[in-house]
Amino acid sequence: MPALLGFVGLTLAALLVVPLWLDARIESLRAQIEAEVDHAAARGAELEREVALAAAAARGLLASGDSLFARDFAEADRAVVDALAALGAVAPTLGEDLPEAVERVRGAWQVWSRPVRLLVSGDKDLPAGVADLPLSQARYETLLRTAESLEDAVRWAGVERMARIRTLEQTQRDVTLALVPLALLAAWAVSWLGRRLYRQAEALAVREAELRALTTDLERRVAARTREVRRLSIAVVETERREQARIAQLLHDHLQQLLHGARFRLGFLDGDDARAVDGILADAIEAARTLAVELAPPVLREEGLPAALAWLGRHVERVNGLRVAVEADPEAACAPRHIQDLLFQLARELLFNVVKHAGVDEAAVTLRCEPASEGGGRALTLVVADAGAGFDPAATPDGYGLGSVRERVALVEGAIRVASHPGGGTTVTVTVPLPEREGEPVGAGVLPAPALHEAVLR
Repeated sequence: MPALLGFVGLTLAALLVVPLWLDARIESLRAQIEAEVDHAAARGAELEREVALAAAAARGLLASGDSLFARDFAEADRAVVDALAALGAVAPTLGEDLPEAVERVRGAWQVWSRPVRLLVSGDKDLPAGVADLPLSQARYETLLRTAESLEDAVRWAGVERMARIRTLEQTQRDVTLALVPLALLAAWAVSWLGRRLYRQAEALAVREAELRALTTDLERRVAARTREVRRLSIAVVETERREQARIAQLLHDHLQQLLHGARFRLGFLDGDDARAVDGILADAIEAARTLAVELAPPVLREEGLPAALAWLGRHVERVNGLRVAVEADPEAACAPRHIQDLLFQLARELLFNVVKHAGVDEAAVTLRCEPASEGGGRALTLVVADAGAGFDPAATPDGYGLGSVRERVALVEGAIRVASHPGGGTTVTVTVPLPEREGEPVGAGVLPAPALHEAVLR
């Protein structure tokens, strides 16, 4: 393809440039020849005229001896010499025979004019009569014939040069005719190349249309898959919440009742062993009550996430001795139920990490409802911070249970950021986008119970 384009370009350039160059060259040579021929012809006519004037002045000088004729002869002699010099200068460019013809005229002029030149210069006395004049009619006729032959030579030189011009014109026509096949070939190549490029453009347009269709289909599939993942993530969270509620209900309605019944029956017995068993049963009842409350705190269902975080702070302080400062935006209570459940679970796990690893007795929990950083809309941001031992996130990116937190946050298209270093405390920030449609019911998108369990087990 590049070689073909280069050939076509060179051919078109030749078709345009060569004829123009030949035209310019021929016109230049034609003008030069015409100027040289005109100049030589003018000098030849001047030569004949000055020769005639010199002959007339010589006759007048010899007849009368008047010095005016001597002066006229001297001027004519200089004019003839100048004309011969000018003809000698242009003669080589006009033809090979012209320099020789100029020299013949110069020789004939020297022979004819020498006696008169001697008289004018005073080297010889005037003759006694006209019969003794040093003029020779034969020499004069020889001089005229040589001058006429020079004029003929100039004319034939112009004819020869114009013949060369005609030869150049014929060469131009031959070159133009020779370029016609190249022009046809170049036209065919341009046509073929145009058709090929057109077909390639059509094929490219078809491929682009196919690619756009594939891209659209892929975007549709990704969007559908994203919606499916979000629906399943909501289902996972909801299923977990339901399982926790079911376990809490079992603990409250069954296990605690059994423990209370056993303790009641134990009240009819005496002895140290009975009292020991009664203490164990009391601890078991408290543990079951605490576990049931932690798995499904009623305040989360009844009052929403802000109140549930406040209760969680008091609960952690009572059970683990960790003082928790809670600051929650009341607007977060309007978030979908599955998001509130997820953030509550994450806050509980992160506070448990503080109890286990931070080595401090204070922590802070902040919940904000604010504009999302990307795509518009709003988001809930949960921040759990402590000033404890800290760790290197690069060395242990999923340490201290953060891997599980990341996975669950990713299910709802959220983001988690961990800022920590050894000895500098830890701050975990979780951001979860809220649904774009206002007024979306809590728990929207959750599958019915049978389908939900089937989707989760898949």
